[in-house]
Amino acid sequence: MSLQTLHKVDDKARRSVDGESLAEESQEQASRIEETVDKIQYDAENTVESLESANKAIGTSTGEVTTVLMRLKDIAGAISEATGGIQEVSRAMDEQAASTEEITSMVDELATQSDALASEIDTITEANRAQRCDIGEVAQAVRRLTDENSSDY
Repeated sequence: MSLQTLHKVDDKARRSVDGESLAEESQEQASRIEETVDKIQYDAENTVESLESANKAIGTSTGEVTTVLMRLKDIAGAISEATGGIQEVSRAMDEQAASTEEITSMVDELATQSDALASEIDTITEANRAQRCDIGEVAQAVRRLTDENSSDY
């Protein structure tokens, strides 16, 4: 051991003999621990608030997606009706048969794409619902931890 290390050990020994210094050190450490715990609790509360805010935003988004999905389904229904009308007109008008077949094909493709889009929106809506549930569970877990930490102090 070096001479400097021995001096440090000697200084600590002298301080620990002095009950006041040891008490002051203990009080300082207790204050630091309390500050750390307070900061952790503050951060946990902020996390819960952020999660709740995100959960509300997801809820709003889910509602909007559902509204869009319903409108797209209405559009798909209207497109299907239009397809039927176009096919009927094409039979009645031999002169425009080639043009009508092309339009019908395009409308069918649009209906297929609308159906595919509606299916994807359904999938997104379900994923959003699952995510809301997950966020709710995380928020509850954080609250439980915060409550447990609060009750410990």
